[in-house]
Amino acid sequence: MHQSTGEPREEGTLPSEHVTSLISEGRISEAIAELERQVRQSATCCNDLGVLCHRNGMPDEALRHYRNAVALNPGNTTFRKNLADFLCVERGEYQAGLDIYLRLFHQGPDEEVREALAIICEKLEIDLDDVLESVPTSSPGEERAAAASRPENPGMPCIPVGEEILSQIGQLEQSLRNEPDNAVSYNDLG
Repeated sequence: MHQSTGEPREEGTLPSEHVTSLISEGRISEAIAELERQVRQSATCCNDLGVLCHRNGMPDEALRHYRNAVALNPGNTTFRKNLADFLCVERGEYQAGLDIYLRLFHQGPDEEVREALAIICEKLEIDLDDVLESVPTSSPGEERAAAASRPENPGMPCIPVGEEILSQIGQLEQSLRNEPDNAVSYNDLG
């Protein structure tokens, strides 16, 4: 699993103070960029927690953190690979790992993704070439909704993600674009 490298913050300045300062100075575009960086960094923290929990024999916590990282930043390839690898290696959930790696392959095939797909296909006893011809079934937003809807307790049934939930996610994302400091929307989206 790959740990992220965090960006250093200004020493002695809390992120909210920094953003508040930018807003008060009328530097709204910079404030938005800073908040977006902080959200990505939050996803980075989740991923790193997943790596550390995994290394320290805390698989349930690791899974929760990997899923949160993907939910916060579904476009991050490393986070998605870490989740897929964990699902396959630690949980034996090869189909879930295959689904994630297929989306990665169709977004930008690379040798590492192809190798992972080959290993997963071998475990599932399916033909790699047939799998590579398949079409991805969801967008990153739908993947985020699916990751967020998966149960923390693997023994519980998974709640299907419907159009209503996807619509709510879209509304929350729009709310955050309009009001980037709306903590309630961040919480609800998480």
